[in-house]
Amino acid sequence: MASDAAVISFVLGGARFNGGSLLDIARWVENGLPLDSLDRVMRLVAPDDAKFVAAIIPKAALTRRRDLRNGSLSVEEGDKVYRLAKVWAMAVRVWGDEADGLEFLRRPHPMLNSRPPRRVAVGSAAGADAVINVIGRGAYGGTA
Repeated sequence: MASDAAVISFVLGGARFNGGSLLDIARWVENGLPLDSLDRVMRLVAPDDAKFVAAIIPKAALTRRRDLRNGSLSVEEGDKVYRLAKVWAMAVRVWGDEADGLEFLRRPHPMLNSRPPRRVAVGSAAGADAVINVIGRGAYGGTA
């Protein structure tokens, strides 16, 4: 089974980032993830919600950056994308299926104040940790 870092790096950049470590991912975020990293993660965590991307970057800013040939995300935006990739990878590993992982991330959860896990994860690093804790409960016999 691939490490979480390997899965996350693949989610963020496909073959270009494949096999990266957590330190590699940190460097990519600091240097500005490409917009296609955002697109890849959105297809995984919010394929049913075209407006969800605004939780990461305002529509006007995204449009401007898409007009640039090499537009990239800010560190803050990239960190949000990384957090979503991280919780998606863990949810898929625990539930064993992309559709089930997506369903968990999409549906409001009582242990997250009835908020959808993907919304909680994108809000802050502490929120992503809370989502990971809920996923962990599901993995290790608790209530998720």
